[in-house]
Amino acid sequence: MNNTGRRVIPLHEASDPKSAGVKASTLGRLLGAGFPVPAGFVLIAHAGADSNGRGSYLDRAATEAVLTAV
Repeated sequence: MNNTGRRVIPLHEASDPKSAGVKASTLGRLLGAGFPVPAGFVLIAHAGADSNGRGSYLDRAATEAVLTAV
């Protein structure tokens, strides 16, 4: 699934290690294969980046996306 523009995704949709991270993408694949993995969510890599791609604090939209996922 294309996660462009999304800041938080369900763990079962985490398939790209570049955006979701290796651990989350591995857990997502395990979920898809039927292994018992607790449900969760992933804050994707660019969620805290500024317009230059540098890390920064989460903006209001990212913070709200996390709080909604919880």
